[in-house]
Amino acid sequence: MKRSSGFTLIELMIVISIIAIIAAIAVPNILGTTNAGNQKSAVSGLATIGAAENQFNKDDSDGNGASDYWVGDIQGLYVIKRSAVAGSKVCGLIPAELATADGSTMVAYPAGVNTDTTTLPAVRSPLNGYWFRQMSFREATGGGSIAYNTGSARNLATYGLIAYPHLYAKSGRYVFFKSNEQTVYSTDPATETAVLGVLPADTGGHGGFTANFAVFVNNKTAAGWAEVK
Repeated sequence: MKRSSGFTLIELMIVISIIAIIAAIAVPNILGTTNAGNQKSAVSGLATIGAAENQFNKDDSDGNGASDYWVGDIQGLYVIKRSAVAGSKVCGLIPAELATADGSTMVAYPAGVNTDTTTLPAVRSPLNGYWFRQMSFREATGGGSIAYNTGSARNLATYGLIAYPHLYAKSGRYVFFKSNEQTVYSTDPATETAVLGVLPADTGGHGGFTANFAVFVNNKTAAGWAEVK
């Protein structure tokens, strides 16, 4: 008897099983490759912001007459300008796509800080799966905290930056930290909720580690932070 064309139910089940096995093997590898690429991009982004901070300090990009660092937000390193005159150029110290990946922009800039936020898209989005933020506080030796903002969102001596994944384990696994000391540190917070625990959580809304950063500063290894080579 001639066999009818098409697949039998058993053959379809076998094909579906094979596809499922292939997917189970391929998807984690794809995610792992994506995460690795995004994490490398995040470290590069922190380096770019750090270089912009140095340029801001050197050139007095805000025109306040002081050699200081900008610690208000990330996008400020793009939208701040020396002159209040309409149409004057913004500093543009970082790429626009990095400025729009600011995870916590300032609600209002301090008096005397000239900006043009219309030069950036209104909608914010992560850059290669990562957000970037300025930090508000650093831990003092022996406990307690010191504000990065020493007046009008500037600091004469230091700054603190953080990069964190938009979707843990899907866009990246590690949280990265960098200051003016240049060394980048990373930690894997292990779960989505742990990311929120590691992230800054202060009433100002612009960053600042709590207990996790206290351990990070005083004993990096014990806190699970490692230097990025």
